Amino acid sequence: MPELSAIQLSLRINRSYQHLLDLHPWSFLKQEALVTTYAPIKSGTVSVTNNSTNVVGTNTNWTTAVVGRYFRCGNQSVYYRITDLSQQTLTLEKPYSGETASNQPYTIFQHQYDKPANCKNLLSVRYQHLLPSVTKMGIDSLEPDRTSTGQPVYWIDINPTTFEVWPVPDGVYTLRLWYNITVPELVNESDVPLVPERLLLAHARMASYLQMAAAKSQYRDLYTLTLAEYNELLEAAVEEDMRKLSLPNRVIVDGPHFPQSNDYWLSHDVMDPRRMR
Repeated sequence: MPELSAIQLSLRINRSYQHLLDLHPWSFLKQEALVTTYAPIKSGTVSVTNNSTNVVGTNTNWTTAVVGRYFRCGNQSVYYRITDLSQQTLTLEKPYSGETASNQPYTIFQHQYDKPANCKNLLSVRYQHLLPSVTKMGIDSLEPDRTSTGQPVYWIDINPTTFEVWPVPDGVYTLRLWYNITVPELVNESDVPLVPERLLLAHARMASYLQMAAAKSQYRDLYTLTLAEYNELLEAAVEEDMRKLSLPNRVIVDGPHFPQSNDYWLSHDVMDPRRMR
């Protein structure tokens, strides 16, 4: 197409690429990862000062691993994100709003966790069974202070990089995540698309012909021909991808010996979320 420059063609190919990636739940976009929750920390005591961001620990033995977690003094409802640690002194993201006090019990906990770096969107979270997804507004209306602790029951999609589990984990739990990966645009000549190359080029040609059809009538016939080729290639690609997902995806167990072990669920692809669309 001499009417389109190399830059325009590159943009067209990448637009077609992203369109095709979103068109079907391709198996190659699905990945899994394990995330381990953290048990709350309560050892020692703390001294807090009203309107200060510093919390001084006594017999606490904190490590830099607490940075990014959350601090709650005693039984107070307000909690604060920890941004730094220096010589057993925490730095809070916001000034402490309670009364000044010494030798107080406390809790350092974590209910929000990072998604994998290549995660585009999180599909499901599993611990022993598939956890239902709820909204942050729903949990906020139920328990805005996040005081409940226990085994994870729900998960919340907070933002593109973070998810939350509720209630606040009271121990170490291994969560299995299923997610769609982020796919970068094609930039270099050596880049290989994840979808079949012929399918990608057929869609790019079809979209380009359609763009030019209003100006030049010869592109209308080319569009019709390419549309038929594209549909045929897409059907073949989808059928091939579905064959990869055709194995049984659910294990049904009933009776008194229903498995409760986390190790069992981590080693069996039960209720595969790739099929739950």
